[in-house]
This record gives sequence, structure tokens and C-alpha cells, in this order.
Amino acid sequence: MVLLLASLTVLAVVQIRAFAYIVVLIAAALLVKVDCLIDGMSDRLAFTTLLLLSLIGLGLSWLPTLLFTGAEAIA
Repeated sequence: MVLLLASLTVLAVVQIRAFAYIVVLIAAALLVKVDCLIDGMSDRLAFTTLLLLSLIGLGLSWLPTLLFTGAEAIA
């Protein structure tokens, strides 16, 4: 546990942006899990919901890159 905390501290100091992304992702996942527990979803449905939301977020984050790269390739 101490090694993990030390590694995260080094990551936070060296690459604060990457550390912030990781913290936001973990917080968002925990909030979705809490919402699923409050709604009384089964574990399988909660996992599927979390998986789909993660994939949608990944797709949305890649969308501008794909659009702008495609526009440069055509021009």
C-alpha cells in the first residue's frame, strides 16, 4: 500500500495532468456505482452500465481527433 501511494505521489508531481485524469475517472466510476446501488441494480447490470458509459466516453473523446484528422487527409 505504501509503495502504491508513493508511486501515485511521484506520478502526481511529475505528470499532474495524467494524475488528474485518473482521479476524475475513478471518481466518476464510483459515482456511477453508487447510483446503480441506490437504484437496486444487479451486479451484472451495474457492470454493463459502467462498461457502456466508459465506451461511450472513450468514443466521444476520440471523435474530434478522428474528425480533424479526416479533414486534413482530404485537404
